[in-house]
Amino acid sequence: MKFHHYIKIVVTLLMIPVLYVKAQNITGSVKTSTGVIIKNALVSHHGNPLTWTKTDNNGNFSIAGNVNTKLTVAALYYETKRNISISTTSNVNIVLNNDPVLQNHVYHISFDHLRPGASYTEQELKKDFPVGSGAGFLDTASPSAANDRASVDPYTSVDGLGSSLKVRYPANALSTSDSGVDVRIPLAGTFNNNPFTASELYISYWIKFSNNYDFSKCGGKLPSLGGTYPDNSRWKGRIMFRKGGSIQFYPELAGSEDNFNSDFDRFWGEKIFNGSGICTNQFTPYLNDNNWHNIELHYKFETPGQNDGYFEGWVDGTKGYKLTC
Repeated sequence: MKFHHYIKIVVTLLMIPVLYVKAQNITGSVKTSTGVIIKNALVSHHGNPLTWTKTDNNGNFSIAGNVNTKLTVAALYYETKRNISISTTSNVNIVLNNDPVLQNHVYHISFDHLRPGASYTEQELKKDFPVGSGAGFLDTASPSAANDRASVDPYTSVDGLGSSLKVRYPANALSTSDSGVDVRIPLAGTFNNNPFTASELYISYWIKFSNNYDFSKCGGKLPSLGGTYPDNSRWKGRIMFRKGGSIQFYPELAGSEDNFNSDFDRFWGEKIFNGSGICTNQFTPYLNDNNWHNIELHYKFETPGQNDGYFEGWVDGTKGYKLTC
């Protein structure tokens, strides 16, 4: 005789209500106080810059968010607005004021209006700035490591509020074609038809090297100014960073016999190591400390017929050197 055991299985289903929340977008426009649309403005979540979009050719935008979302909006030549509260998610009209610094300056830029992240492209560069090209910015048509050296860091800036342009210098790469970036921004007009003229110019900017940057090499170029004479001869008022983190004038003037080629008369600060030439001498290591530094240059062009021109510079408010031309 066989006994069959039957097991009764009781299944209880626990019904848990699921709340579905429909995703929301914030839509609106960015304009000036007079109603002029602002193209290519960066709209991002305040405190979370990785959530972002840009305004289209009509100044309109759409970004994920709700009425509790706060926004930051920035555009080239306009004052950045931060921590913007909204009361509705549709037809949000954000007004940007003209950059107040431009009332006294020819050109002023922060990098707040650049979208965050790696591989800042040459196409983006051309759209964000009035330039024709730039070396070291990713060429999306023909990408390679050699043209991918620029990115935008949304968490690092001198005031702790905005963004900075981050530039890579690959190891053992010394020329502009393989290291750093090169972009030439005209003060007015275009490269081929630039109406801007001046007898004196100042340029000031902030720069910071990473704590693992190798200052044992000869160095490279820093931002500076250049131009042309009416006869189309060119001049360059360059400065360089050199071994150890020192700073050096490196001007090239049309018609100059020596172009200031001495290894010793163009360095800023005091000599701290007597080497055999421009790449082994070491002077005050202004830039080698992982801090932000302010560089300011002053170009004074000579009065026709008089030898009264000069070129001077400061680092963090301290006079570095004055070079007469």
